[in-house]
Amino acid sequence: MFSRTEAGTPQGGIISPLLANIALSAIEEQYARWVYQRTKAHADRQCDGRTAAGRARYWDRMAGRCVFLPVRYADDFVLLVSGTQEDALAEKTALADYLRRTTGLELSPEKTKVTAMTSGFEFLGFRFVMHWDRRYGYGPRVEIPKTKAADLRWKVKARTGTSSARCSLASKLRELNPILRGWANYYRHCAYAGRVFTSLDWYTGMR
Repeated sequence: MFSRTEAGTPQGGIISPLLANIALSAIEEQYARWVYQRTKAHADRQCDGRTAAGRARYWDRMAGRCVFLPVRYADDFVLLVSGTQEDALAEKTALADYLRRTTGLELSPEKTKVTAMTSGFEFLGFRFVMHWDRRYGYGPRVEIPKTKAADLRWKVKARTGTSSARCSLASKLRELNPILRGWANYYRHCAYAGRVFTSLDWYTGMR
């Protein structure tokens, strides 16, 4: 049964990420000062808008002012806040109101949270966290989430059970190699990825 809707996008439709990407461009407009300055605050500015935004972030942080930097991919986004937890909570409410007024979109309560960078967060399958080092202090790190490694182990286990004993080794390798190669290429630039790859390689070999 077909029923036409006046708003929204089809769940799982290939057009949904594109439409969400267009609608969420309002986020960059809200934080244009720290993302990309399209208009010149000073007529004698020689640099481009992106460089000017980077300088604005730097000087605002040096002056102790709160800075907001959105990072967006399709319908997923993270708002990085250089400020206190109270600033982040207040901006979460303000951004929800702004999106509701300008785009008609609602933030998902169960998917939207405020967390400290020292606790980390997951975005696009990666884990981003500020890691403490005795020599250099805090520094950003991109890690492989443990749940993603566990998911890959489950995929390997599901394809190497007793029911697959009748298959030849060559056919089983042809089935597993694309999965392992794609997973490794996606996470190869993460911190200590080699350790995770070694563990998964051993597990796959034992299976």
